[in-house]
Amino acid sequence: MELFGELKLPAAESKEVENLDLRLKEQTAYWALLGDIEAAQKDDGQPVHRLLGHPDPVQGDMEAQSQLVTNGMGADSDGWDRDRERRLLKEKGVWRMLLQVDSDERTAHVLIEGLAENTVGPIPSVVGGSKRIRLDMPDGFEFKIGEIANSTSWHVNGPGPLALENEGTYTHICPIDWSSDGSTR
Repeated sequence: MELFGELKLPAAESKEVENLDLRLKEQTAYWALLGDIEAAQKDDGQPVHRLLGHPDPVQGDMEAQSQLVTNGMGADSDGWDRDRERRLLKEKGVWRMLLQVDSDERTAHVLIEGLAENTVGPIPSVVGGSKRIRLDMPDGFEFKIGEIANSTSWHVNGPGPLALENEGTYTHICPIDWSSDGSTR
């Protein structure tokens, strides 16, 4: 991992830019500037992690999402109060990014010290590169969408027949759909 400084401006939908009250022509110029800066910065395909500063809004407005969710207006909320949403979003500028962690696509290393370890990577293709295989399970127990991946090696420590080890098998990568009360939906 290497630390370095870079020019990073607030996202166009951020409170900082919203407070500038830009006209349409200025908004268009700001979007173009953001695009120019992004194009000029190196993109070697490696994950980018950020410490402090402004986030990369990969999945929408981080400030707005943080403000709504921490005030009980998540995707699983009962009903939706538009007036309350507008009031809460006026205060979205109180949020600051501390750490943004990028993901390295289709790779993982899971370690449960003294118990288990699993190293996961992409499925190699016989013609070079890698393949992606998506799992769609609309009525799935723990997940709805996942991806099959290459489990390059895994082992589980345990007594006798509970000790397992294997190489070159498969696994799946997915967001797990669990709740704190044990239900899945």
